[in-house]
Amino acid sequence: MIKAGSRVRLHWSFIGAEKAIIEPGIGNIISKRSVYVRPSKTTVYKLRISSEQGEDEKTVKVKVSPVISYFKVDKNSIYPGESVNLSWKVKGGVEKVSIIRKNENIKEVLIHEDNKAIGSFEDTPDPGYLKFFYKLDVKNDAGADTSKSVVVYFKPKILYFKADKYEIKYGENVKLYWKAVGVYKNKTMLKGNGSMILINSNPVQERGFVVKPKETTTYILTVRGPKGSVKRTIVVKVRK
Repeated sequence: MIKAGSRVRLHWSFIGAEKAIIEPGIGNIISKRSVYVRPSKTTVYKLRISSEQGEDEKTVKVKVSPVISYFKVDKNSIYPGESVNLSWKVKGGVEKVSIIRKNENIKEVLIHEDNKAIGSFEDTPDPGYLKFFYKLDVKNDAGADTSKSVVVYFKPKILYFKADKYEIKYGENVKLYWKAVGVYKNKTMLKGNGSMILINSNPVQERGFVVKPKETTTYILTVRGPKGSVKRTIVVKVRK
């Protein structure tokens, strides 16, 4: 078996022939003893010899494994709700292309001609994860297959950071709420007027945290993910 685009040497020996032809695509080889070919898909080559006494023929099958020329994504990091465009080109007698996202087959394309083994697909992944792996699986007419993967990360984003009250009397409690995506579960920090209040919470779930500021306080929420960090600020005024 060879990869699509690779060359292979066909060679032979015969006696008593007046005519010798190899098909497909090679033709008369009466004066040759070998030839190199580059089959684009699995191919059966037939050598036919003849003379006044009769004719004979032999065949040889060259199996071609599929090749993924490219499988790429237009953006390797996105904000929640954005889409990505996956594109590919394959060769080698490919009959079927499948795109798999987190073990789920989300797109399948049947291919009948090698010159049409190129395509693209748009997908909007679920923002409940830090990253997504997309895998391109291809299978050809010889039953051989291969695959290639790309990864897409979510950029960190704070969906909201708010308080149930933005102005209170001295001694009252305030509840702070937030939710974020594209961030590590243990990389959340909440500061009030520069002092650390909370770390290592799970920002993907809605969080509520009660504070009792003694003075007007600026609260800063910082979340971090594989593609950086983001901050959001709110101010709670305290009347004395």
